[in-house]
Amino acid sequence: MEIFDRHGMPASTENTITDRDEIFDELERVRENDIH
Repeated sequence: MEIFDRHGMPASTENTITDRDEIFDELERVRENDIH
């Protein structure tokens, strides 16, 4: 979290997640779907 606060999440591509809430939502979807 601290790194996000300091450096942000710059986009590398048009599909890059740059929002903190969005990244945590995506991580939750990965956990729920047991994606490896």
